Amino acid sequence: MKFPPRLQDLVPPDAVKQLVDMVAQPALLSGIKEAASKLGLKEHWSTHQLQETFHKAKRWVETVADRFQSDSTEMRNCINATGELFSSRFLATPLSPEAIRAQSMVYEGFIQGKVAREYESKLLEWSNAQAVLVVDSLPQAIRLLESLPNAKQGWAIPKAESIRLPRKGQSSEAIDLRHLLDQLGGPIHEVGASNECTRQDIDAVFSKSPAYFLSVEIPDSTGVAHRRRDELLDAAKQHHVHVCELLLAGSLHAFDFLTPNPTLIRDRIDAGVDLVIMPGDGLLGGPGVGILFGKAELIEPMRQWASKVGIELSAATMAAFNASVKQSEDLNVWSQGSIGLPLMTSLENLGNRAKRLASQLEGAKHVKGVRVETESIGIGTGVWKGLQYTSPVLAIELDGTTVGEMQEKLADRDRPILVRAGRDLEIVMRTVDASEDRLIVDAFWPAEA
Repeated sequence: MKFPPRLQDLVPPDAVKQLVDMVAQPALLSGIKEAASKLGLKEHWSTHQLQETFHKAKRWVETVADRFQSDSTEMRNCINATGELFSSRFLATPLSPEAIRAQSMVYEGFIQGKVAREYESKLLEWSNAQAVLVVDSLPQAIRLLESLPNAKQGWAIPKAESIRLPRKGQSSEAIDLRHLLDQLGGPIHEVGASNECTRQDIDAVFSKSPAYFLSVEIPDSTGVAHRRRDELLDAAKQHHVHVCELLLAGSLHAFDFLTPNPTLIRDRIDAGVDLVIMPGDGLLGGPGVGILFGKAELIEPMRQWASKVGIELSAATMAAFNASVKQSEDLNVWSQGSIGLPLMTSLENLGNRAKRLASQLEGAKHVKGVRVETESIGIGTGVWKGLQYTSPVLAIELDGTTVGEMQEKLADRDRPILVRAGRDLEIVMRTVDASEDRLIVDAFWPAEA
């Protein structure tokens, strides 16, 4: 999707005509005169001058629209060479093409000044929850737990390592989960370490009558954490304690190419979890929001509190979130996009591309040697942390230039190529679209001036 380059694509022609007709009404004379003076028109302005001002505004909007259009073709999702999923080309907040379009055209989805919550029905369908609430960030979603009924009665949590949650828009800074829980106002009871805790220990904690049990799930290829999670869920239900799960490894869709596969929200709801919290990562890009799924009697008090304290989504974020949900709706379309295609491409296909690139780079200036290796690479943070995918890696030994200089050269392009910088220059093939192979070759075989 591209930003429309013409004003008439933004505003219906009839609306423009009505506006021009309206400004000719005598009753609006004083208002128009004031507006005209602010626009820099002379005191003795004319209708012709006002029309010319509208034409200038139209040309300005078209210029801005053209800029959005040209920029958005490069502002697409990619997997950078460190394996972090959804890193954007400009190292900013990752946005899918649909989300970029929504951010640029937030007027879509507005009904009488309010953005339509089109995403709620889809989230409910995918999760099988009774209700859903989306707020500004994951830490804000956890803070809403304070508004749950009887929250001050206390919480039981598993004794675990510190969990750090990213701040909105500040990936380098994080908030400690325990710090957030300590602010909920009720006593915190810790269940013993997962490898030492007995059922007797668990029952002893739940006998203290906490109102809620909050567990945190991260990817676990061994299955031990999942078995412990199910045991704790069973114990909490027996003691009539509400169960909340923070799924940092949760997703709305299954991705068969990832090992281990993310935990599906629907599975946890069907297992009897009362409230599931997840970051927006599980929606294949889009804004970094916090999503809560669960029973209506738990979601509704939090919805009211979110509205009261003002942590609901802004109009722009809501429009972008609508777009990312829409994009996630069809995994077949997603699998052919800029994120899905490199991930879904077969290892054999990627290996053949790597070998072809290696042969094309042999003998190039500053290339001393090229080899192809295969690695298992981690994917980013949040819902994807701890998950692995396999990719061929093109390792280029350089001579006459440094890895840093070549890395900068590849990145400083209209379509940047992101690489790993080690002793050799490394290109992770699963991070590079097939159409970009030519750009890599061109970088090592520059055209003669």
